[in-house]
Amino acid sequence: MRKLHQLTTIALLGSGMFTALSAQPRVVPIKIITRPGSTGYNDCWGYTTPDKRDFALLGDRDGLMLVEATDETNITQKGWWTANRNGWRDFTNYKQYIYSVSEGHRGIRIIDMSNPDRPVDRGYVATSSISPTHNIS
Repeated sequence: MRKLHQLTTIALLGSGMFTALSAQPRVVPIKIITRPGSTGYNDCWGYTTPDKRDFALLGDRDGLMLVEATDETNITQKGWWTANRNGWRDFTNYKQYIYSVSEGHRGIRIIDMSNPDRPVDRGYVATSSISPTHNIS
């Protein structure tokens, strides 16, 4: 639970502000997460690999950013995928796949986390049958 809360905090405060841990009643600044030209993040999804590595997928207006937060003092970007410009993205996962929807495109985008050091964008599926979408679960 601490890691999931940490990843959510990273996303909510990541657009140029300090991120923080709040498992205790104190705030510890750990890193500034920003991307040149970013106007902030609208969503975050935490993902833990079978070998207990922690990641966060951040929904940016211009795409998706994947960061690793296994070592909370060394948060690193692992991926960036551009997408149609839109202010809303949502994520979920099943096994090693992360699924993304947006009000800015049709279908479901799939990110394959089989190798978390080299995640792969598998593209969009169901583009003719799923309209622009606000949420996925």
